Amino acid sequence: MTTTTTTTSVSLTKKSGLIPAIIGCISGVLAVITVGIVFFPIALVCTIAGFVLSIKTKYGLAIGLSCLSLILTIAGFAFSPTLWAMLGLATGAGTIE
Repeated sequence: MTTTTTTTSVSLTKKSGLIPAIIGCISGVLAVITVGIVFFPIALVCTIAGFVLSIKTKYGLAIGLSCLSLILTIAGFAFSPTLWAMLGLATGAGTIE
């Protein structure tokens, strides 16, 4: 009886991180101009994934787009009163009179 083993390796291509960075940018813009509570988490996850993959492969374009995605994600949080209220940061959310 002979046994065969198969090994599978996953290699990162040179352009890793570009797609999550683009999706993060689109989601960040949508978080600013539409419902932030829906698109902010998507933008945040894609931004983090884009940063990790692009820094790991040292792909400059994806790193730049990930930075833009981070700025748009922060803007999406800043312009969403629902997200502020969830964290208790909205004006008067924690005051008792």
